[in-house]
Amino acid sequence: MRFDVSRRFGLKDPMMVAILLAVFLGCFGLLRFGYGSYQKIVYPYMTNLGEPPLAQAIQILHRGGTPYRKLDSPPYTLVPYGPFYIG
Repeated sequence: MRFDVSRRFGLKDPMMVAILLAVFLGCFGLLRFGYGSYQKIVYPYMTNLGEPPLAQAIQILHRGGTPYRKLDSPPYTLVPYGPFYIG
C-alpha cells in the first residue's frame, strides 16, 4: 500500500502545497516569537547580557582600572569576555 499525498489530503497542485507550507511555517514562527516574548516579559531578571556589561568594562578600562575583580567580595562586575578573575 503506497502513501499518496494527493489522494489522502487532496493536494494535487504543488503551488497549494507550497502555500500551505508557508502558512504553517509562518504560524510556527509567530507562535515561537510570541512564546519568547512572553518569557522575556514574565521573567523578572535581565535576560540581555550583551552590550551593558561590555560598556561597563570599557568605562572601567577607560578610567585606568581593570574590570576583573576578586570573586570573594563585592562589587561584582559582569564582563562578557572571560572567565578571568584575579585570584
